[in-house]
Amino acid sequence: MNLPEYNLEVFFSKDTLHYTDLPSNVNPIPTDSIIYKTITGIGATYSEVIAERNSIIVLPHISIVKAKHKLHRELGHDTLAVYGEITMNQVKDYIEAMPLRKKIFTTPAGLEKIKLALIALGNHKCEGYFLLLDECHKQIMDAQYREDMLKCMETFFEFNQKAMISATPVPPSDPRFIEHNFQHVKLTPEYDHKKTIRLIHSNSIVDSVEYLMVEEKSEGYFIFFNSINGIQNIVENLQINSESALFCSNENSFTYKDVFNNVYSEFDHANLKKYNFFTSSFYNGFDINIDYDPTVFIITDLGFAQHSIIDPYTDAIQIIGRFRDRKCNTIHINNSSKRTTPVSELDAIERINLSKQIYTFVNDLKYSATSGPIVEYLKQQQQRTTPYATLLTRSGQFSYFKQDNYLNEQRIKSYYAASWLLKQSYSDTNLFLVKDDPMQFDASTLVHLSQKTSKYSRVNIIKYVESLQVMELIDGTEEYYNYKEQIRLFLPVLHEAYHRLGIYAIADLDYKIKPIKTALLKLDKIEGSNSNALIEAIYMDFNLNVSYTCEKIKLKLAKLYDAFDHKMTAMAPQIEHYFHCKFSNRKINGVWQRVCLLLDYKFAELSKYRRN
Repeated sequence: MNLPEYNLEVFFSKDTLHYTDLPSNVNPIPTDSIIYKTITGIGATYSEVIAERNSIIVLPHISIVKAKHKLHRELGHDTLAVYGEITMNQVKDYIEAMPLRKKIFTTPAGLEKIKLALIALGNHKCEGYFLLLDECHKQIMDAQYREDMLKCMETFFEFNQKAMISATPVPPSDPRFIEHNFQHVKLTPEYDHKKTIRLIHSNSIVDSVEYLMVEEKSEGYFIFFNSINGIQNIVENLQINSESALFCSNENSFTYKDVFNNVYSEFDHANLKKYNFFTSSFYNGFDINIDYDPTVFIITDLGFAQHSIIDPYTDAIQIIGRFRDRKCNTIHINNSSKRTTPVSELDAIERINLSKQIYTFVNDLKYSATSGPIVEYLKQQQQRTTPYATLLTRSGQFSYFKQDNYLNEQRIKSYYAASWLLKQSYSDTNLFLVKDDPMQFDASTLVHLSQKTSKYSRVNIIKYVESLQVMELIDGTEEYYNYKEQIRLFLPVLHEAYHRLGIYAIADLDYKIKPIKTALLKLDKIEGSNSNALIEAIYMDFNLNVSYTCEKIKLKLAKLYDAFDHKMTAMAPQIEHYFHCKFSNRKINGVWQRVCLLLDYKFAELSKYRRN
């Protein structure tokens, strides 16, 4: 990671137990600053709650807001927590009722309610309030899929007094930080603060977890894995549901309440079990206070869930930081030999600049076009101009935070291209003592695919999935690589689906090739790796030399537009955007109807996906 040049570095000894013990140039937190506090648990949030000023503290998740609010209420601090069901009027009532210092915890979305409450009270410029973005690395880490965080940053710069803090900030590139003369401040411990972590490079995540739970005896296991399906796989294979607790987002807790015996959207020590699973909503900003040294598993399964990827610079240190004053036996189980597709920072920036030029060019054409269908077609082309098109807000404004997110994702992916790269990334943080430990499992039998003429038959797909699961047990052997290469050549789409979608997704799609291909194309669009995913899906759904009624075309296009979140009302003539067509009238079941014969693809090179 490219860290900034620090304007100020403050050193502190092991005797410095709290943020309030730091010198006056950083305590209270100075305005227009980004604080890199290096270690978690130093009490920076606490220092702001007791600071002699009105404070608004923004935290990334509802669970953290509730936890902080509950803690400070127990300490006797009259705080307010603003999240989903809290209204603007309730915020207004709190502000009016508090004669002295107002202390408000809020989610990014809740910040807008606070701003409206201040305006309603005549404070149009939010004067007299210090705005602190806590765990500020999440502003970049989550920018691509959380519009509330982007809106929060717009409000952030409206405050005269403001700062950002995290143990692991990701330096932002937004030029407004320079315009506002922000200072980068680093707090550096003068003692050995490195955490020991054991890297397990494994060919079987579940087998590794099971083996290590036997090897590493503990009163409690804490497993951080950002994939509920992956967690379900572990729980079912190890048959530990009754002894497990899952902590996840409110939405997922509702969805999976019938799958897991114990599932919670808020953290409470009373709900801890022997095996405790946490998704990314619980990586930051809360304390796990236990009276024993835990075993902590961090899991990255690139074959099962790409979004389970862990950043040594941010995620890993945040996870370990949940345990106050405990010596954690921390193990990061990963399969870093799995395929990742990162690009270098220079290449990523070049892609952004090139796609921006194309986007701007198409935009100029759009405004000079006089035909409605042409304008709509050009709009579609703009949406496919990635990555630039994915770096815009809903209002069409370029977001530096989305750009930082895109570059950050490429950086993290690069660590998982090989096991030695992941080890090196942990060492380069200067926050860890790294122990490297490969773990390979043997397989006694291999399942071979049926060599039927219909290679993508449902029977073959089922056998494919079963065989790949077995083959993972001998990852690293010559036999493994030879077999995987045969599979890749014989069934390339299923090979890709296994590694990108995972076995549960393939099962959910009933092992049918067309839904699997569609799911891959939708994932392409979400990841911003394929600007033509919708066209390829259309070419997969329609056949050449076939006549379709206009009503059928409209229905099929509408379904695809909806699946790919394409903001356009489906109309039959739009089929001409994709195919060379011939329209005619035909009597069908005694009724004259307008039909369209599809003669050829307009983008022939994009039709190849359907024939793999």
